[in-house]
Amino acid sequence: MSIKNYEINLFAGQGNLPLAQKISEKLDIPIGDCRTAPFADGELNLTNRDNSHGKNVFIIQSTSSSEGRTPNDNLMELLMMGKSAMNAGAYKIIAVIPYFGYARQDRTVDFRDCITSQLCAEMIENAGFHKVLLMDLHSQQIQGFFHKSQVYGISGKNIIKDYFLTKFENNPKEDFVVVAPDEGSFKNAYKLSQKLGTSIAFAGKDRSEANKSSVVASYGDVKNKICLIQDDIIDTAGTICNAAENLKARGAKEIYVAATHGVLSGPAIERLEAAPINEIALLETIAISPEKRIKKMKILETAEIFAEYILKIHYGFDLDAPIPELSNQIALPLIEEM
Repeated sequence: MSIKNYEINLFAGQGNLPLAQKISEKLDIPIGDCRTAPFADGELNLTNRDNSHGKNVFIIQSTSSSEGRTPNDNLMELLMMGKSAMNAGAYKIIAVIPYFGYARQDRTVDFRDCITSQLCAEMIENAGFHKVLLMDLHSQQIQGFFHKSQVYGISGKNIIKDYFLTKFENNPKEDFVVVAPDEGSFKNAYKLSQKLGTSIAFAGKDRSEANKSSVVASYGDVKNKICLIQDDIIDTAGTICNAAENLKARGAKEIYVAATHGVLSGPAIERLEAAPINEIALLETIAISPEKRIKKMKILETAEIFAEYILKIHYGFDLDAPIPELSNQIALPLIEEM
């Protein structure tokens, strides 16, 4: 019989370094010296200077695009860092993925299609990750694509709920309506409306091709209401802006937008600037560059909840259990091993 005391190593890819640094500060644990740099031909080379042997290794990486990097770069970096930790003899390796790229490719339209989110899950498992921590997956079925890794899901809806409850605490709930911009977002919008105690409306969407959509039907009373359009992802912003125009035409008093992941590709910023939207609340799961941070945009902090879940996973706590005190003296209770 032996006694072991497992410690944390915290690493961060370049997919969302600002969030990783905030999580590091919340935990009072420095980010380890593990980094990648490109060769001349674009291949990534990884250097790991930290000792991870026998430790719980948490690797923070959003697999979105980031400054000068594609989603593929950031996914590959995550895989390399996981494999490096495995080779170094880490006890457990946990991927902390605030935004899981390729999540919208979760099914086939044609039988020849690749279910790319399933492929990503398989690659993450093969890179040595024992556990995966994700926030607001586009489709919950993606959790089923992981067969060896334990998957933990964090919801950002409580952060959004608390923000808007505080913002409009003096307004009667009858003034509000949560709006689902398409059928796919209806379930999440309904859950948010239940949390806020408001009614719900719906805007139907026709999508003839990728990144192009238009509102074709709408339901629910929005006249003279404060409307909150809720979705999980804003990419090119066509869906959100079409819904906002529709609500304005139907007499909405004010229009707010809330989403977990601000992908903000292509014409998104131009569209959001021009749309009749009072404010756009986004979580910091994707690093948003300064030139995209328009005046009507509000970034809601998520570092605290990620830090809490990292501690819960490290200590083996139930995810609904009380949160352990944040401390730099972080180690599992002594575990007896036969």
